[in-house]
Amino acid sequence: MLLTTLKNLGRALLPWRLPVVEERPVRASAASSPSRDTLATLIDNLPLWMALVDRQGRYVAVNRRYSESFGLPVERIVGRHFGEVLPPNLAARHGPLVAACLAGETVTFEDDHTADPVLKAWVRGVYQPLRNSAGEVTGLAVYVEDITARKQAEQALEASRQELRDILDEAVQGFWRVDGERRTVDVNPALCRMLGFPRAEMLGQSPLAFCDGEDRDLLVWLMSQMAAQHQQHFEVGMRHRDGRRIPVVFHANNRVDAAGRLLGGFAFVTDLSERKAAEEQLRQSEARYRQLFDASPTVKLLLDPADGRLVEANRAACSYYGYSRDQLLGLHAKAICDLPDDAFAHYVAEILDGGSPAVIQTRHRLANGEAREVEVHAGVMELEGRARIYAIVHDITDRRRAEAALRVSEASLRRAQAVAHLGSWTLELGSGSLHWSEEVYHLFGLPVGAPVTYEQFLAAVHPDDRAMVAAGWRAALAGELYDLEHRICVDGGVRWMRELAELTFDETGRAVTGIGTVQDITAQKHAEEQLQLAAQVFANSREAIIITDAHGAIVAVNRAFSGITGWPEEEVLGRRAWLLRSHRHDATFYRALRRSVVSSGYWQGEVW
Repeated sequence: MLLTTLKNLGRALLPWRLPVVEERPVRASAASSPSRDTLATLIDNLPLWMALVDRQGRYVAVNRRYSESFGLPVERIVGRHFGEVLPPNLAARHGPLVAACLAGETVTFEDDHTADPVLKAWVRGVYQPLRNSAGEVTGLAVYVEDITARKQAEQALEASRQELRDILDEAVQGFWRVDGERRTVDVNPALCRMLGFPRAEMLGQSPLAFCDGEDRDLLVWLMSQMAAQHQQHFEVGMRHRDGRRIPVVFHANNRVDAAGRLLGGFAFVTDLSERKAAEEQLRQSEARYRQLFDASPTVKLLLDPADGRLVEANRAACSYYGYSRDQLLGLHAKAICDLPDDAFAHYVAEILDGGSPAVIQTRHRLANGEAREVEVHAGVMELEGRARIYAIVHDITDRRRAEAALRVSEASLRRAQAVAHLGSWTLELGSGSLHWSEEVYHLFGLPVGAPVTYEQFLAAVHPDDRAMVAAGWRAALAGELYDLEHRICVDGGVRWMRELAELTFDETGRAVTGIGTVQDITAQKHAEEQLQLAAQVFANSREAIIITDAHGAIVAVNRAFSGITGWPEEEVLGRRAWLLRSHRHDATFYRALRRSVVSSGYWQGEVW
């Protein structure tokens, strides 16, 4: 559509006209000026860089946006070769494109000039050949639009994704993400190492495929509760590739839509093998326990529940907290734990009464004053005839930072999408569950979080575009690129949208998920309509209009000109405007007319 509009407007870039009649004088009315001025104003204020170039590569005309982009006035551009105006690197890049266009080819391009001190933009444009009535190329028109905002939004989205990917790939804890059908859609290297499976073998599988027996039965029940429990913390045994049972703890977060349907979930997975082995050793032998306790690389503490003081600490604990063993022993647990007194007492009582291990997330303070986020697995045991509370401490500061970075990344993504009117969506093909970002809801005029499906989306598409959108989606399911422009009906009005999407396929070639972006391009479409309107004003005016180049050679006339003067368009193109002289005016008259046009942009009066 853009190329069609630009082609129609290609001959209207020099809005200078001369009313001409035969045999009788005609006074140019004041009403004629707005037509000329409106055309010039429309072209100069379009959000495009526009220029006309003749066959020799010289500029015939440019609009204000084009001249300002190079920091030159119009008069210093018109008449010069494009190689003298464009920076050398840009001239070298576009020389072959201009040559191809002058050979009759319509050429599109996209350039990154954000680092250029003059242009400072990412642009997309087209070179459109201009032809005379005989079909010969007489020059070209170039149209360039600024797409910096869109590119910046795309780069921000990609950077956000990459940052999140890097955080997950470097995490020491396992990461497991499933879709609404509870199939694996992502795992990190730590989880692959934990279970011994390569990533490719885990994708598309249910977590149930990696556990057996009672562990599988427990996991079946826990996964059935995902939609009802937004957060889950549980221990279960997973099967290693070599057949070993790996005890792990899941810290899961589940997502549901407004109707309570599961959209998917993710979990951080911690290998509990070491902790379980230590607990087993503790039950078998105190002596053996003491050896393992002290040699363990995991921070371990023992405290007396009667007074809350530490009675044992391993080497890892001393190294972690920055105290010697003698300094740690006898300290009250409150010296390193930030829990309020009542909360501390509550946890001690709960551990003693329940007898089963408890998981506590809190902050511990090191000897140097630094506060660290920790997860404490605590339980009760008997040592030398006395009740003791053991604490196995895991530093989760990095995990918390990763979670915070994820939240910040998502917030930044939402801001970037709002600025660029660019939203994103995901679609689970199996369940038909469609998830929109906040900006997509805004673009479609729907409350954020309202449940949506692909069918609801299609219903919002303009009736005249639905068949095209549906056909594009079917093609995407077959592996083709999904890149569409279509209209939607919102709040009684119509908006234009551009959609890009990428689908993932399983090993059988069946589409599993889709992820895409939606951008509001209504303003761009309105600009195109203004271009069409300007072209129609020129073509359909009942007054004779001619357009000349800077040397007075005629480059375009409208139908009214031929009807009034009797001169066919093909006979006047390229000729000087004064071929229409009636010889009733002397040279002084024409020089004055010319000076008026050059100095003020218009002339009005009577001419024979």
